[in-house]
Amino acid sequence: MACDYDRTFAVEIIDKGSTAVEGRDYRLESNTLTIPAGEYSTDIKVFADYDRFEDDDTLSFNLKLVMPDQLRWDLYGDETKVSMYKVCPFDINTFNGWCVTTSLFLYSYPGVSNSSYQRLIRSTVDEKTNTVTLHDWLFDGYDVKIVLDPSDPENPQTVMPEDQTISDEEADRLRREEGM
Repeated sequence: MACDYDRTFAVEIIDKGSTAVEGRDYRLESNTLTIPAGEYSTDIKVFADYDRFEDDDTLSFNLKLVMPDQLRWDLYGDETKVSMYKVCPFDINTFNGWCVTTSLFLYSYPGVSNSSYQRLIRSTVDEKTNTVTLHDWLFDGYDVKIVLDPSDPENPQTVMPEDQTISDEEADRLRREEGM
């Protein structure tokens, strides 16, 4: 619950069950955290040494909040496991070529000769605009464009061009034309 005062807690690293080593694989910005007045939570900043990770490694460590017993809630406890994953840097060309789209919409869409919720399609990229075009997304000739914004790796954004149409209206129009 939010309080009308700041709350400061110590953060203890628990070695048992950890696969990462403090000082070698990661370090904490601080061994304390403060939840500001009026807030419900705060962040603990971890700096990982990803050069030490193999490409498919997942390293983890356990943290415990040190607090008086009367502040501990049984619902949340006072321990958590932190997992660190190594990911590839953003490269728009990763999205160029064959891809599988997955959508429950595809599974139930009337008039689409598709008995699956997955569809194998080709995509192309425009590096200058970070735009990926998904060709024949729902049916032949129905291309969908998405723009990827990797400027903030912690909060990547995907947007669609304003003139992009994703609805069943175009599909209805094409089915009517085919039926005529």
